[in-house]
Amino acid sequence: MPEADQRTEVSGTDSEIVDRYLRAIDPRHDSLDLDEFVYLEHKFIRCAARFARLHGISHGAWTDSGVSSVILEQAGIDHVDIA
Repeated sequence: MPEADQRTEVSGTDSEIVDRYLRAIDPRHDSLDLDEFVYLEHKFIRCAARFARLHGISHGAWTDSGVSSVILEQAGIDHVDIA
């Protein structure tokens, strides 16, 4: 998939961004090039707290899914459950 198409996909809804990010950090899936991953991670950081509040996702659930505590901190998600 061309880079422009990936960036269009990443600019979708919060759900699409979260889904794409979780797939990108899963070692079972094909990896993105570094620039695309950094762009996607930035988008994830911007929407993760809002998405977590809406869906009752805790810090622990994010880390169980493979999201690092550093990224969660940047997203404004701390160890206190958001739900």
